[in-house]
Amino acid sequence: MSDELLVGSPLIYADTHQFGAPKGSFGSTSRGSPIPWGDIPSREFLGLSDTNADEVREIMADYLLSAVGWA
Repeated sequence: MSDELLVGSPLIYADTHQFGAPKGSFGSTSRGSPIPWGDIPSREFLGLSDTNADEVREIMADYLLSAVGWA
């Protein structure tokens, strides 16, 4: 049984989709045009529902209580 949780994406553009990017935040082209040419709004695709967040908190609490010998 694994004792770690990894959340994310290996895709190079994942953080831009998750958090967005302002115009020019990646520099400019050889002709001086901004990259990206306009603001990119965030399009969150990573996250937890309220129910999932509650489950994660419960699992973490159980783990921590067990780790200190209180469970």
